[in-house]
Amino acid sequence: MRSLKKIIYGVIYLSLLAFIVFNVLNTGGKNETDEVINFLPLEVLGEIKALSLSSGRTVFFAQVSNPNENYRAEKNSYRFLVYSKNGILIEEVVGEKSFSPREKGYVYEPDVKSSDKEIYRVELNFQTPEWVSVKDLKPELIIRDVKTSIVDGNIKVEGVIENKSPINAEQVRILVVLSNKYYVDLFASETFMGGVPGFEEAAFSISFPEDKALTQNIDPKNTKIFYSGD
Repeated sequence: MRSLKKIIYGVIYLSLLAFIVFNVLNTGGKNETDEVINFLPLEVLGEIKALSLSSGRTVFFAQVSNPNENYRAEKNSYRFLVYSKNGILIEEVVGEKSFSPREKGYVYEPDVKSSDKEIYRVELNFQTPEWVSVKDLKPELIIRDVKTSIVDGNIKVEGVIENKSPINAEQVRILVVLSNKYYVDLFASETFMGGVPGFEEAAFSISFPEDKALTQNIDPKNTKIFYSGD
């Protein structure tokens, strides 16, 4: 009789074990609360700027927003498409940049081969980025003491970037956009800095190519600064 009970209990145990294994294999071990996240695409804020010097050298600049909370757009490939007046695609400028959660950043390309006379229209397209969950806090960066000066026909912009948080800022980028008295953007230049440790600050300086028309038309009071650092 005891043997029969052991056999019955053994059958019940094996049946329960088989049921549990079956459910795990068919659900992939996922929790019922797992959810599919629909990521919002990166957004271009305003117009794409093609800014040129008298020599014809051109740079591209666009403000970009990542509207997603807690998710970083990692290894994000972008492509500037340059068209002529006849609608012909004459150049593609490809790059890659990441955007932190809720960041309003920028894309800047200094290596444009087309001259300003050839460029009629510019588009900016993004590939689907790798979305990475970010739980850590971001460094709190501010720019201060900005000064735009012209010495012997050369334009220089100097300032200080300060990290007001205990979190180290890595790969800090600073973009300076020069504008005229009507706030029309004229040209832009970017600099890369090393990390700025928590509660510390660092000076930056950006020099612009010598250009008579740029020097005559800029308004030092209307210099714009964009920056990012993770």
